[in-house]
Amino acid sequence: VKTFMDVAYETLPTLNIPKALQDTSSLILTTPLPESKKPTFNSALPVLIYNSYNLDPLWRNDMDANRILLLEPSHFKRFPVSEKVMRFLIKLSENIEGIQLFVGEIDQLMDFGTQQFFSKEHPAFHYYLGERDKPSWMFPSAKAMGSFSSFWKVCEKEIN
Repeated sequence: VKTFMDVAYETLPTLNIPKALQDTSSLILTTPLPESKKPTFNSALPVLIYNSYNLDPLWRNDMDANRILLLEPSHFKRFPVSEKVMRFLIKLSENIEGIQLFVGEIDQLMDFGTQQFFSKEHPAFHYYLGERDKPSWMFPSAKAMGSFSSFWKVCEKEIN
């Protein structure tokens, strides 16, 4: 059976939109964020900020600190995730001893009276104040490459 996709790649840009693809709809995605309350702080201790990109239970685990999983509504409005993903993130955070969940913006968190903040660098959270640790890489010697195959060859060497 021949379909509208059974053409050479070079031909695709010159074709009209197939009837089957002409109808469109708007997709509005939202993230169901959990309820949270104001975290309890020991203001003498620093705050370690965790987020959906940093749930490393070993990160600074020898440090006496307030540990906060920060879920910013503004971030999830821009980058929505499903309810299952949110449940997974929260469940995964339970591996971090003493972590508290806070749904709110970073500036709200900084208003709670603690002076020292730590987080891990991530392009989505470049606006966090305080000290930012370098990210942990699964394959530290693998850099951005032209293809996944090239990248994976370097990674395989580290695995072996």
